[in-house]
Amino acid sequence: MNIKKILFLLLILLTVITFAGEKKYLQITELSNWFFSHGSELESEGPKDTQVDGLSYPQFRGFQDVQAAKGLWIGCKNYTDPINSVTYDYKVIINGPRRVDEVSSWMAQEFELIGQFDQCEVLVNGVPAARHIYTDQVDVVDPTLVADRKLHARINTSLGITVTRDIYAFSHEDHQNYFIYEYTFKHTGIYNPEGDVHTQTLNDVIFYWQWRYGLAYEAADYDLSLVTRAAKWGENQMNDWSYPGYDYPGYPGLRAVWSWNGTHSERFTAPYDNLGAPDFKVDGHLASPHISGTGVIHADKLTTDNSDDPNQPSTYRWLESNAIVCYDSEEFNPNMMTLRYKHMEDNPGNIPTVADVPTGEGRGVSHANEVIASGETADKWTPGSGGASVGMGFGPYTIAHGDSIKIVLAEAIGVLDWEKRNEVGLNWCQRANFSANSLYTGAGGSLALPGGNPAADIDDYKRAWVMTGKDSLFMTFQRAIDNYNNNNGYTVAVPPPPPSRFSVLPGGDRVVLEWNYNPETYPTFSGYRVYRALQEPDSTYHLIFECGGSTGIAVTNTCQDRSAIRGFSYYYYIESYDNGSTGKELVSSKFHTMTNEAASLQRPAGTILDDIRVVPNPYNRRARTLQYGETTADKNKINFYGLPPQCDIIIFSERGDLVKTINHTFPTGDESWDLTTDTNQLIKTGIYIARIVVTEDVMDEESGVTLLRVGDAANLKFIVIR
Repeated sequence: MNIKKILFLLLILLTVITFAGEKKYLQITELSNWFFSHGSELESEGPKDTQVDGLSYPQFRGFQDVQAAKGLWIGCKNYTDPINSVTYDYKVIINGPRRVDEVSSWMAQEFELIGQFDQCEVLVNGVPAARHIYTDQVDVVDPTLVADRKLHARINTSLGITVTRDIYAFSHEDHQNYFIYEYTFKHTGIYNPEGDVHTQTLNDVIFYWQWRYGLAYEAADYDLSLVTRAAKWGENQMNDWSYPGYDYPGYPGLRAVWSWNGTHSERFTAPYDNLGAPDFKVDGHLASPHISGTGVIHADKLTTDNSDDPNQPSTYRWLESNAIVCYDSEEFNPNMMTLRYKHMEDNPGNIPTVADVPTGEGRGVSHANEVIASGETADKWTPGSGGASVGMGFGPYTIAHGDSIKIVLAEAIGVLDWEKRNEVGLNWCQRANFSANSLYTGAGGSLALPGGNPAADIDDYKRAWVMTGKDSLFMTFQRAIDNYNNNNGYTVAVPPPPPSRFSVLPGGDRVVLEWNYNPETYPTFSGYRVYRALQEPDSTYHLIFECGGSTGIAVTNTCQDRSAIRGFSYYYYIESYDNGSTGKELVSSKFHTMTNEAASLQRPAGTILDDIRVVPNPYNRRARTLQYGETTADKNKINFYGLPPQCDIIIFSERGDLVKTINHTFPTGDESWDLTTDTNQLIKTGIYIARIVVTEDVMDEESGVTLLRVGDAANLKFIVIR
């Protein structure tokens, strides 16, 4: 094999390794996202393999993702690189928004999901059926954990800084729309996969985060096509920020950046205002009302002073999302590293003049306010077709070997609740008269603004309600700050845990639900509630059963859904709730026990032993595809139909050898057998006898007459041909 071919294969291997980062998930609250082991979430690297993927709220609804890409850059000055012995004026290593070198630059060391309790076992018809069965796989159980889940990662970098990222998710009702990120940047000096160490002091270190949101996923990319497709990746995105002296009203001193999907220039060629993307084609709901952002909870002043520095971040930046600095690593390219560092530092006197890397004062007028002042829409004002991203830079810090800096952030989404999204959007659609609007009715009457006063017109009405998402976002930031800071630790009251096991058994005339009692050991436990949805797991859930608390119904670990109708699919979840002793009733997250497999009523249990049948009889292995179809996994089985609800099926060979005992406990007349013995061996060709023995009396519920008694039995003969 020639040298060129070897180099080519090595390049392919390196490319595969570079994007082989492990993914884990936080999906047990209304805010859901995936995360990379290397410490940042890159564009188009999520599980959906699409540009906008992740940070979904509410995750219960479809197409609510707002995450397009994230970046985390670390830079310093006057760095002698131990890899090539070159001294760089500016050294910058990047992790996103599009690329990361996982092999030699951002080297994952630890990655684990820690749970206050383990993943719940959720079964439908005995089959594992948890909604997040594959994405909530807990690696470590820690009962002392202050949140429901914590995602822990530790990454060595080629700069010698080891990054620890701990992300917390809380199921408390008031804290489900944010994640808290704790970052610790420690100068360990480890700079390569072999673990070699340098001890040089790092000067003028800046930690820089960049967020690119896509806030029109449903509106632009779904069948609706309510706005231009370019809105999906943020062409008309507005980016704003606040800091001490440049405050958001009502929240002085709160440091944050945030983004929303602004009005697009197409509104001037189409006869309607597209802010919030009202669905004028189907039902009127607002398809793009999200306002997403990140607030600062804490930033160390110095490595020797761990108090919060209100002057951090030092820079607030916007950046054209397709800027040249957003692509390949190039951590040995002096020109690119200089350009990146100057962007992070935002020193307008030194930064090269590049159209897609704007200069400024670092704490100047925000991108959104510049756009508004121009009279343009963001897609016209911002250079390039990719829209603008927003960023924050912390520093500069001097970090000696062994020292560290801690920065804590809260990422959140502010948005109208689902009912209000429907109400506001439909009100607008019913009054907006243009040809494409299928919901226009000419409705009249004044519309109330959030403060209660009548709106001047329908566009002002819609805009005012969409922009309440900003207030919601800042309220969320404040809750996250209070959660972290009060009493020097997380103080959110912890809801009771969900049942560790939740079983759904569809029968012939009812669905039987059973669950473990473990929440009852929680000090303030009060009771359980069971909810049900019809046909689709992402539809509306309704309460069907409640016990404990003030219900007057004793706490139990089972209930029967007798209102289910044959031919319909049902989905369930159970929550445990407490006694409200913290001032507010707390409930376990529904996502722990929510089912993703349909429960449908089956064939009713039988009451006449002579009606029991074995199907197929005979079973012929060569004809199994005719009996069951070519692809089904059920080809190697036989079925018993017409069984009583509680019975034992005892199978013997023709000469009387015990082959298999099946305990039938489903409230249905059906049971299947995979043709294996009690020792898991396949049976051979022959004649077999099944003895059906009733294990629980069967009574007619209306008359009270006993139809079958314990011990009643029937024998059935069947043939197996292998």
